[in-house]
Amino acid sequence: YSTLDEADEDDDPFMIPQLSQIAHEPRVHAAEEEGRAFRFGGRRARGKTFNDPVHGHMYFNPLVCDVIDTPQMQRLRDLKQLGTSYFVFPGASHNRFEHSLGTCHLANTVFESIKRSAPRKGLGLTMEDKLCVQLAGLCHDMGHGPFSHVFDNEFLPLRHGWNPKDLAPWNHERMGSDMFQWCLDDNYIDLDPQIVRRVCDFITSNEEAHT
Repeated sequence: YSTLDEADEDDDPFMIPQLSQIAHEPRVHAAEEEGRAFRFGGRRARGKTFNDPVHGHMYFNPLVCDVIDTPQMQRLRDLKQLGTSYFVFPGASHNRFEHSLGTCHLANTVFESIKRSAPRKGLGLTMEDKLCVQLAGLCHDMGHGPFSHVFDNEFLPLRHGWNPKDLAPWNHERMGSDMFQWCLDDNYIDLDPQIVRRVCDFITSNEEAHT
């Protein structure tokens, strides 16, 4: 994926319209129709469009879809966004999976907005930058355990004898970084090591990621 930045900006296959995807987004990108599709190391050449009750139609590029389809991401379908609240309010059934898709979509939307409104050349933002932001948004909750934050704040301190008032030596962000790397290895998703490192830095809020 080190060749991402070599593509002409006008040929960016990840450029997503902000209006209805069905009305404005072709199922196959123009670059694919012309035989110039980004093959992503021989994997799928087409992305997917999801219909979300909050964000509407959300398009995800092929590489992001490769990660979405992994068991590590699919397990988030069973984790409730609001933890144990679901047992009191059965309508609170929003899951970490759809939350993660929405976060990825919004991260891409913010990235494109900044790039469009920035001075000439969009602050030098690249397709690699965009991909890192998308993957970090998608995978930021990959490390959550059962009942989401209840697992971090209640179960782990009791299990390991940590003081809940102290900074925990382990959290779901760190686990998310580890799981993201495992996800790539386990599913043979080939990513440039620099991209992997940057995504992990974003997930864990590593200060070096912002310099």
